[in-house]
Amino acid sequence: MTTARGNRFFEGPRSTNFRVQCPAGCTNYKDAKLWGDSIYKDDSSICLAGIHNGVITDKGGHMIVALEEGRKDY
Repeated sequence: MTTARGNRFFEGPRSTNFRVQCPAGCTNYKDAKLWGDSIYKDDSSICLAGIHNGVITDKGGHMIVALEEGRKDY
């Protein structure tokens, strides 16, 4: 499970975009957390967020992730 928080691969100024390749079976990770709805907290599973948002399926796939400022609510 990959999150943006504390991950050196997701460092950069806000509005930076990253291409992410998600493997199949992301929904099987028991520790995967998801906070948000279309904009997700940085400790959410990136691939689970993509599945939730309909960008990819649990079969895997690639997507673009954008860094944004934190929100008060998710």
